[in-house]
Amino acid sequence: MADSQVSTGELTLPEGLTRAYLLHHRICPKARAPDGSVIVVVSPNALLEGLDDIGYAYRCAVTVQEASDEEVERLIERLATRSERLFELGRVEVSEDEFATDVRDLARASSGAGRTPTTAHRQDRR
Repeated sequence: MADSQVSTGELTLPEGLTRAYLLHHRICPKARAPDGSVIVVVSPNALLEGLDDIGYAYRCAVTVQEASDEEVERLIERLATRSERLFELGRVEVSEDEFATDVRDLARASSGAGRTPTTAHRQDRR
């Protein structure tokens, strides 16, 4: 199957699959095929029983594509790194939203009739 026929949408590691697992089995999810299956590259010495776990993790069928050990290791590192980055970005987005909420709460609490607490104190002393 040519790469132009597969979805280039970025796969991420689903829960339960790790870099270590993929390296141990010498297999790596690569892309989605037009039929919805996940294309998994396997090295010549791959432990193929890991293919069932990948199918289960992605909840779809698996299509096997042979590759060299070096190619499989390179794809594993790319997939794991991309997944880690997306995880970190997701955490940052949540943190920014929480920060924005905190700032809005502070602004509402200190706005008391449009005055800051310092201004309110000075005006009350007149």
